[in-house]
Amino acid sequence: MQYKYFTQELYYFRLFYFLSLS
Repeated sequence: MQYKYFTQELYYFRLFYFLSLS
């Protein structure tokens, strides 16, 4: 369950990073 939470955090981080590049 904690692993799933970590994956979700990473997903949001990548999304934010992608928006920053745009």
